Amino acid sequence: MFILTFSLTMVVSSYLLLETEDVGFVGGMILPILPFGLFAKAADYKKKYL
Repeated sequence: MFILTFSLTMVVSSYLLLETEDVGFVGGMILPILPFGLFAKAADYKKKYL
């Protein structure tokens, strides 16, 4: 479900960014990437300490 939401957000934000040339839609492309870094760090922590 997360991957579907991530993909849909990226596609919609990319389309709106290209269509309207409004830089505000870049946030819609950056925001979904943040959880990937968080989960990657959590997995690394789990491997290292648990």
